[in-house]
Amino acid sequence: MQPSAETTQECLELTVIQIQGGDVNCLLCGGRANVAHCWIPTDEVQHSLYTPHNRSRTVGYGMCDRCDLCLTDDQYDLIFQKLFDFVWKTNLFMPRAKLPSVFLN
Repeated sequence: MQPSAETTQECLELTVIQIQGGDVNCLLCGGRANVAHCWIPTDEVQHSLYTPHNRSRTVGYGMCDRCDLCLTDDQYDLIFQKLFDFVWKTNLFMPRAKLPSVFLN
């Protein structure tokens, strides 16, 4: 199940608020983040993360301008792995956490 457009927008808006607070680091380089992104796992990945039936996960994260502008395929894979590991290692049913923010919808 994929989240609604409203849910995705809420994820982005809340991620922007956290980034503006200045506490968010770039997911790749660790510098100060200033660009918000929202990761929506595929249905297959949602299932492997034990997402409850008829629910979805969206994950908000931040990146700096430099990393955001020059992403390679390997870096996309690294982002996926970091976000997957974060969700996997934290409480899988926790609705919200500090960035990366996990929203269980």
